[in-house]
Amino acid sequence: IDHLKLMMYNGTMKRIKNNKNRLKISLILVIIWMITVFCFSNQPGNTSGRTSSRVTTKVVETITKNRGKTENEKAEMIAKIDPIIRKVAHYSIYTLGGILIMNYINTHKLKEEREMLISIIIGTVYAATDEIHQYFVPGRSAMVTDVGIDALGVMTGVCIFLCILKAMDKLIIKEKNKEINEQYS
Repeated sequence: IDHLKLMMYNGTMKRIKNNKNRLKISLILVIIWMITVFCFSNQPGNTSGRTSSRVTTKVVETITKNRGKTENEKAEMIAKIDPIIRKVAHYSIYTLGGILIMNYINTHKLKEEREMLISIIIGTVYAATDEIHQYFVPGRSAMVTDVGIDALGVMTGVCIFLCILKAMDKLIIKEKNKEINEQYS
């Protein structure tokens, strides 16, 4: 029975990996993500600064609500928190990128370690090219630390994807076990 379960499970995973629609959709999602990152990076420094400042202001307003902070205290908090918010934004958008890239690479018949490595390389190379792109945008700069933060985000995304995949694998096996037990009961 265990051998039968494994065969059924492997058949399910092969169908998932060979799904042409999944391949196309996952590639389109990666491209949309890349275009979105490019558009954010293409914003001049003052536009990008206003965007992050609005987000930071909302965060500070939420944190300080009903705490009696003066406008000066809030302004100081905004000044201190804004760089952190910008780095968290880098990390978050590249975490999403890591998930999307890994999802696309996972549609190919590769070993998991290779999928991880390829996904991390693609995400990190994209982060580096994005920073180079920013160098040529007025009011922006290229920062090696941002590439590092982005690479960590990609790695986190790859890990999240693998955790989701492992959870799905367990659910599939559980369902197959349930079906087999019902058939032979």
